[in-house]
Amino acid sequence: MHRSLRLGRCRKNLPLSDMASTTLIDDAIHDRRSWKKIGAELDALTPDPGGAQLLMDAYRNGSCQPWMAAFLLGCVGDPIGYETALEILLSDAGSSSASYASVAMAKMRGDAAYPDLRNVLMGDGSRKVRQGAVYGMEKLQQPQLLDDLYVAHRNQKLSRQSASWHIAYCNPSDQWLTERLTSDELDEQKLGCAVVDAMVRSNTPMDDPGYAISILVQSCLSDTELTMMASRRKSLLEWTELMGG
Repeated sequence: MHRSLRLGRCRKNLPLSDMASTTLIDDAIHDRRSWKKIGAELDALTPDPGGAQLLMDAYRNGSCQPWMAAFLLGCVGDPIGYETALEILLSDAGSSSASYASVAMAKMRGDAAYPDLRNVLMGDGSRKVRQGAVYGMEKLQQPQLLDDLYVAHRNQKLSRQSASWHIAYCNPSDQWLTERLTSDELDEQKLGCAVVDAMVRSNTPMDDPGYAISILVQSCLSDTELTMMASRRKSLLEWTELMGG
């Protein structure tokens, strides 16, 4: 009988909180239905280089898919897995792999991971790789995040749709929004409208843009040269009416 199957049967009724990280990881690899629950248990344990090494080996030999290896490396939290997480992020293995890998990097090295993640965002990787890097940057919540996202959009590293939601997460000030909405550039106005729409629609706690911003948005919407998705226009029109604009 395969060793992992034998171990699984022996510890069938053992509480997850009583298992070592390597045991938990072995279970996650062989029973993919348990990965979220096991990840939560690993998060509560002290970072374990042995657990990280087990994941790195499993990723290398193909027994653990990139997305799961990245997610669990972040949950284990030991810095020896950092380079492997970066490798997974850059491998273009898919959106989930990229986002889990960037968050893992943030969890393993904290603020020291930000420059690497920013370099990936501003680099020449695929759209999925660049967007994935943002999730790790968001976890670190550095004060320069909003500026970096804005520059990435200006440099065509992030689409307007993606940039608007991530910028909204930064809860930009009315002054920042005003600069976008009153710009002479239509692309800037479109970004401003997209960010306001994302802020209004978001379920995360943030300050809604104020009445003054609703007036500026209404002015943008009246410009026939400013095109946008019909759903966004409808959402913004409803919001400006609600604000009394």
